[in-house]
Amino acid sequence: MGMQKTFNFEKWNQHVGNVISGIDTPAALSSMLDGIADIVPFELWYVAFYRREAPPIEIAYSYSDTDRENYVEGPYLLDPFYNAYIENTIEPGCHAMRDLAPSDFKSTDFFQQYYAPWGPGNEVAFILPVDDETAAHVSITRRGKGVRFLSSEMRTLNQMVPLVKAVMGRVWDRMRPEIQSSDRFNIDFHVRMTQAFRMF
Repeated sequence: MGMQKTFNFEKWNQHVGNVISGIDTPAALSSMLDGIADIVPFELWYVAFYRREAPPIEIAYSYSDTDRENYVEGPYLLDPFYNAYIENTIEPGCHAMRDLAPSDFKSTDFFQQYYAPWGPGNEVAFILPVDDETAAHVSITRRGKGVRFLSSEMRTLNQMVPLVKAVMGRVWDRMRPEIQSSDRFNIDFHVRMTQAFRMF
């Protein structure tokens, strides 16, 4: 069963206004997530940038540190969202994990480590390129049984893509110079980890 609320145009505009006024501050990301949650409710969120030649860059998340421990140290290579981006099998937009995961996903070590401890739930994520080698990854999750995102909610989330893309593009523009100046180790690490995971 879905949880979509009646659309409140006035409240949505307030969130958009908050995003615009804080576009070059961390408040823009918070305002964006608050706005999405007011229309399509969720409990957990995770924001990162996927890169084709280096590990993801985590920006912020609502999970505890122990729940996200070690994700960028290799397990991301098993994430269906990440692989869909790397393999170019999806269009930019918001996608459901259930549509991308392999049939045996729940039996994988990745699922057992990163999903099973939370119990039943449903995850969808925006995957939106911000340049030729990088994509924003904005994941939202509902916890519990029977909390699937409805088709109507997925349509609503995809209608939000322009706002999400604009916010994440600005975040990436602010971060990119610092990342590029210190990325040599991460690129080498990504290459070694990719080679190691392909051996299994």
